[in-house]
Amino acid sequence: MKNLIIITIVILSFSSCQEKFDTNYAGEDEGILYVNAFLTTDTTEHLVKIARTVSFNATDENYEEGALVTLNNGDSTIQLVEKKPGHYYTPANYFGLPETTYILNIDTKSGENYHSESFLRQGIFTDSISLEKRRFSYDEKEYYYVFFNGLEPEGLGDGYIWDLYLNDSLYNDSIAETQYVNDEGVDGNYVAKFDIYGFIDPEVIPWDTVSVRVDMLCVKDFYIDFIYQALSQTAYRGSPWDPIPANVETNIEGSKECFGFFVAGAKSSIQVTYIKAIEETGEPKNTRYLLKNLTWVFYNLKRGFNRFTTSEPLFFLKNMYVLLIITYGFINFAQKRYA
Repeated sequence: MKNLIIITIVILSFSSCQEKFDTNYAGEDEGILYVNAFLTTDTTEHLVKIARTVSFNATDENYEEGALVTLNNGDSTIQLVEKKPGHYYTPANYFGLPETTYILNIDTKSGENYHSESFLRQGIFTDSISLEKRRFSYDEKEYYYVFFNGLEPEGLGDGYIWDLYLNDSLYNDSIAETQYVNDEGVDGNYVAKFDIYGFIDPEVIPWDTVSVRVDMLCVKDFYIDFIYQALSQTAYRGSPWDPIPANVETNIEGSKECFGFFVAGAKSSIQVTYIKAIEETGEPKNTRYLLKNLTWVFYNLKRGFNRFTTSEPLFFLKNMYVLLIITYGFINFAQKRYA
């Protein structure tokens, strides 16, 4: 009887903790303008999407209609056309110019003004990409990796975003699966064998021949910070150590509070064909590996010579010895391997 009474008390104590949970969050955060605007060097209709925040339970977006949207590059100004509610487009023959500052201006029907500025940086000079298969000892399984090679221009503040297409099918179908990085640690250097995508399961690439295409967008590193902050508030959440939710930074300014981002970036694309019967035998891959490393050596020889002829002769003398030894080793390897 005593045990029965104790159990009854415990059950009643749990039931008394129930409380009605109201999910109707309508309030002061509704109606705030947010902007999603992209401009690249592609010749196409560039989109500026404008809407306003809605309540938590809303199912439809609240697009901003009838706004006057213009884009200025310092020499000329164009007015974007609204083709459907909240979607404003440039002319189809419009493209962004590298090393140019663009100003986006938005005047709403209600009299609010919003504006943003974005610098279109030229960015990295793509040399090549490669798809390679590698085995890892911890699970004895082979995975595919996509490697990138290119010269990163001098000047900190660049950011890079890569999209991967396998036989014209987008591999990274969400921003959380997309590779992005800034130029810290590689500024002004040749970037060799940088794995932009890895641990690709062989089942994802069942074909004997696959077309590998990488589209790269060069942006200011502030947009890379914006992506990370946005993911930290969404896709990267779920652990006990998550920080308190907060608004993501924006480069949109206006007469009232606003969200979103305007980004201008240089876009480039490079494509290779991967034939398993050839690539996975090792011979052609070794040849290309040799050539890529020789490219890196000669680039650094040239860079060292430039520094020798300016103000840093000790840098040249100290590093040329090492680079010459590496070059000598590659030449011996090539003679023995391909003689």
